[in-house]
Amino acid sequence: MARYCYMAYLSFKSSIAYKAEVWFGIFTSVLTLSIQIFLWKALFQYGESNVGVSFDQMITYFILSTALSLCLINSSVLDEIAKDIREGTIANYLAKPYKYKISLLSKSLGRIFFSLLFVIMPMIIISSIFFTIQAPHSLVSLLATILISICSFYIFFSIYYIAGLSTFWFMGMQGAIGLLIENILRLLSGALIPIWIFPKWLYTIASYLPVRYGFDVPISIYIGRTAGSDIVKGIAVQFIWILSLIIVDNIVWRISIRKLVIQGG
Repeated sequence: MARYCYMAYLSFKSSIAYKAEVWFGIFTSVLTLSIQIFLWKALFQYGESNVGVSFDQMITYFILSTALSLCLINSSVLDEIAKDIREGTIANYLAKPYKYKISLLSKSLGRIFFSLLFVIMPMIIISSIFFTIQAPHSLVSLLATILISICSFYIFFSIYYIAGLSTFWFMGMQGAIGLLIENILRLLSGALIPIWIFPKWLYTIASYLPVRYGFDVPISIYIGRTAGSDIVKGIAVQFIWILSLIIVDNIVWRISIRKLVIQGG
């Protein structure tokens, strides 16, 4: 366990080395959030929006969505796997006394901790000066939001991890794959637009996908749109998705390693 914690520390340390990127990350996050809020403000003012929540709830939704995006939607895992496969260094990990997936997971946690301290917290503080951030609907809602948001990290990590392993078959296409996955995740998870205002057919698709537990479910709980037994049901279904993804990514890993052996002769 100590070696994985050290990997997370090294990842955090390497992220903090580039101060210009820190300031740029804060600036782009606040800018993106402001554009979204002003757009919805115009829609509310001109009566063009019927979303079932108040304007303050919608502002809170997008502030939390922007914060979660910095933690969940990041193709660095995919890029790192693709680099290891392309350069052949992934073979070295097979001889080391730790699991490749857990090492990637540790590095991702280090990057998330960096984002939390140096991008997300400053962004929330700046946003609270100009916009109204609604308090959680209840203490239970807050705790459920935190739990689901933490667990959703593994869901998004698994998606990028599996996509990264696809490089064994689609060498050189990781850039296109990463861009495609990012756009799909942002749309169907509710990161860009709350899925409850989707057309019925698209809402039906999104409601059955695990990515909604990254944005739609936890934020809906936070602002009070989801409560009671629906929270318990959401947590239970999320754990089922996590177990399913653990099984799937282990199967894909074993198949990928066989592919690596074949390529190596």
